[in-house]
Amino acid sequence: MDGGAWEETVFDVSAYADGEASVQFRFSVGETDGSWLYCGWNIDDFYVFGTFVSTTPIANVSSSPSSGTGSVTVSSNMSGNQTFYLRDNSGGAITDWTGDATSHEFTGLSDGIYKGQVEKDGELSELSSSVTLTNITAPLAATSVQATETDICSGTATTLSYTGGSGTNFKWYTGSCGGTLAGTGNDFSVSPTSTTTYYGRWENACGESTCENVEIIVSNLITADAGIDINSCDATLNLAGNDPIPGTGEWSIIGGAGTITDINDPNTNITITTSPVTFRWTIYSGVCEDYDDVTITLLEATSITSQPVDVIDADLGTTVVFTVVAAGSNLMYQWLKDDSDITGETSDTYTISNVTVDDEGTYKVEVSGDCGDVTSDDAMLTVVADITTIVDLGMSVYPNPSTGQFTIEFDKIESPMEVELTDATGRIIYYGNLNEKFNHLNIGQQSSGVYLMRIYDKDSSKIMKIIIE
Repeated sequence: MDGGAWEETVFDVSAYADGEASVQFRFSVGETDGSWLYCGWNIDDFYVFGTFVSTTPIANVSSSPSSGTGSVTVSSNMSGNQTFYLRDNSGGAITDWTGDATSHEFTGLSDGIYKGQVEKDGELSELSSSVTLTNITAPLAATSVQATETDICSGTATTLSYTGGSGTNFKWYTGSCGGTLAGTGNDFSVSPTSTTTYYGRWENACGESTCENVEIIVSNLITADAGIDINSCDATLNLAGNDPIPGTGEWSIIGGAGTITDINDPNTNITITTSPVTFRWTIYSGVCEDYDDVTITLLEATSITSQPVDVIDADLGTTVVFTVVAAGSNLMYQWLKDDSDITGETSDTYTISNVTVDDEGTYKVEVSGDCGDVTSDDAMLTVVADITTIVDLGMSVYPNPSTGQFTIEFDKIESPMEVELTDATGRIIYYGNLNEKFNHLNIGQQSSGVYLMRIYDKDSSKIMKIIIE
């Protein structure tokens, strides 16, 4: 310390004084080097500061339940030798223990309400707050266990529950009672993938009850396949459902009308009454169910509802149109002249612009579709030629119609002419020369029908229609 002035100095003596009944302080002068000589020293305003600590202990109690009997621990906030008292809820003495400890456990106690008290160095604590001791009894088995659904489809859930019994925790096991833990508590949801037995029991510190069990039967879902939608030309055909084994399958009609030969046969024969008709294939496997639909549309048979018609004596240079009206599905057309395809003519009409004599002939059309092919009737085209020679001569054919005897008469004839007859197929059935004013033609051996007569020379020709009755 500097002897030239007063100086306040604070010393922490808690390490020496805390918890002690009395504390003494000594002041002395330490060694010096002899350079300072004092006649003495003074201490003024000496203070000791501290916190009062009660010497009366404080008691606390806690309980530890167990099977049959449990324990209550009385503890003190002080250390050293002291007496621990166990008391009933009214403060009555039950037992005590004395020793150098901060707590003591009183064992072998039955259910009840307990308090504690501690005495140290003649100072007795107040009674502690009470503690209730409720000991554990052996668990009792549930009266039953159950499930919301005992038959389920794989991938779905069911809820397990129990009724009655007692214990701390209710646990569910698979494999056996106490086997693999599956879960705990009531209303426990499970989703087994195969048939499984669940065992449930109560448990606590005293042990386990016996198990109650419930079996969950799991069926596998079989995906139904009714096959692809069909466009059919036939009203009777076979369906193509998938194999339902190990389940069972059943056909039904959900739209339209028809008949089913065997509702359980995946490939059953059916007949369509109205089109379209939708069939459903349902597969059952335990409680599992799946279905698939197939729609069958009956297509219209290919047919011609309006035939192309003859065009007789078309004028040179005009436009001729042949038309067909057909019914069916995905129709395609091909026009023919004299049984030969006409390139590029694939619609329901055939148009000839600026018609000439070369266009004369027999025309027809082939119609094809999803449900068959059909050929139209023949349509004949004849062209009125501007033939000066023939017109100047003046020509007539009579009688027409006849039984096969025809006369070809010219007003005048300046050079030989030729005649050619063809039937409806374009086949030449007669050929000859015409050199007279009156020319007789006998074709009575031919069948009744319409024939084309062509009269021509090297420069021109004329075609006309004759009829044999």
